[in-house]
Amino acid sequence: MTNTDTKDTVFQSVGETAKTIIAEKPDLQAAISSFGGMLEASQKVQALLGPWNTDTLVDVDTTERLAQGESVLNMVSLLDFTNQVASAVSIMFPAMQKAFSTIAGDVEKISAAAKADSVDLYQCLQGMVAGDEQLLRTAAEKSDVSYDVFTFVMSQLLSPFVHSQAKSFASAFDLSAWTKGYCPVCGSFPSVSYLVGEGGKRWLHCAECGHEWRFQRQICPYCEDNAAKGLDYFYIEDRLAERAYVCKECKKYLLTIDIRELALKPNMDIAPVGLIALDVKAQEEGYAPLVDLPWNNFTA
Repeated sequence: MTNTDTKDTVFQSVGETAKTIIAEKPDLQAAISSFGGMLEASQKVQALLGPWNTDTLVDVDTTERLAQGESVLNMVSLLDFTNQVASAVSIMFPAMQKAFSTIAGDVEKISAAAKADSVDLYQCLQGMVAGDEQLLRTAAEKSDVSYDVFTFVMSQLLSPFVHSQAKSFASAFDLSAWTKGYCPVCGSFPSVSYLVGEGGKRWLHCAECGHEWRFQRQICPYCEDNAAKGLDYFYIEDRLAERAYVCKECKKYLLTIDIRELALKPNMDIAPVGLIALDVKAQEEGYAPLVDLPWNNFTA
């Protein structure tokens, strides 16, 4: 899809947005520093990976299945990245230990298990994609860490590969006719949306792979209820550009930033971490996020 509404928009880097958020909301410094550090590490890995060869996928006919609402990664598998895992580990594991000191020892245990060939990290990452809980529980036990910690570490390690390949898949397939509120590449729901261009066109930003796509403003991405007068929204004090749009039908909400009103356009990977106050307000009002993320799940 050609991003015609944002092609001339210059978005900040993760680091630039992190500094902006901390300057405006110093109480979020710990969260921003932790997740910002992980996102920057992920981007370093993505830079090493470069573009992926999708020539083997050219014969995959996705047109009809996309029209029926099936995402790309439900039709094709992630391209092989066996040989890149070690490089990713060398960047992501130290970043994780620095960002999340409480699990630094667990990360070291997983690393040791991998070096001892007790755990195959590539196989575990494939297990994350496939949702193979038994494989992951066995690997967690062999690593002597809890299942929750193990899957969190694997999700962080997998992230740069999914983000990197999503860009290649988005270029390889025609996603311009996509009308669903979940991602056409990986099938996940958005972590945040933003309004841009004349009339405030809405773009959704995928929580899982970072892909962005246009979606109608008055429709709930989750249940597709079409609110005749548009969706209601909350905002905090005088920060009107930052909103939580809510759906009264399914009781879900989506964080949204009206970047037309902002001189500095925030990086959408880290921007939702700076909107935790809106998460709290929306959840206090009885709404739930479209997708649970490490910083917005207050019931765990």
